[in-house]
Amino acid sequence: FNSDILPKINIETIKLDNKTGLFTASISFNDIANNKIKDITIKGRAYQLVTMPVIATRLNNGDIITKEDIKYITVRVKEIPTNTILNGNELIGKTPRRFIDAMSDIQPNEIITPKIIKKGEKVTISIKRGALRLSTIGKALDAGSRGDIIRVMNLMSHKIIDAEVISPREVIIPNLKTL
Repeated sequence: FNSDILPKINIETIKLDNKTGLFTASISFNDIANNKIKDITIKGRAYQLVTMPVIATRLNNGDIITKEDIKYITVRVKEIPTNTILNGNELIGKTPRRFIDAMSDIQPNEIITPKIIKKGEKVTISIKRGALRLSTIGKALDAGSRGDIIRVMNLMSHKIIDAEVISPREVIIPNLKTL
C-alpha cells in the first residue's frame, strides 16, 4: 500500500452463525480508481453486547445514589449475572443495603429505598380531606421509607396509629382515625 493514499475498504461478503457467533468475512482493498489491491478473509466470533449501569466509586449504606454516581459500561450479555439491574434509573434515589463496590454489577437485593424517618424521631401527623388538614406532633415507633406504613404515637393522646411516610418527618393517616 502507498502510505500517502488510504485504500477504500469493501466488505464483499459476511456470514454469521447466530448459534455459535462465528463469522467469516471477505474484505477487499481498492485504490482510488476502485482497482482491487488486495483481498483478505477474516474469521472471528461476534458477541452480543449490552450497556449496563455501575457505580463510579464505592458507596455505603446511607449514600443516596444520584445520576452523577452512575457510569455505563459495555459488557458481553453472557457475562452478566442473572437479575443484574440494566436500567440506571432504577438506582437513582436508592441507597446500598451495605455497600456497592465501584464498577461492579448491581443486583436488586443490594439496594434499598432510604429511610427518611428514623425510629424515635418526632414527626408531623396529618389527616387531609379536601381543603381540610389537621396536624399534630407524634413520635415514630418505626423507621420508614417514602410510601411505608409505620406506627407513630400521638404525643398528645399517646395513641398509637398507623400512618404513611410521605416526606422526611411527615406522615399522613390514610383514613380518619382520632389523633
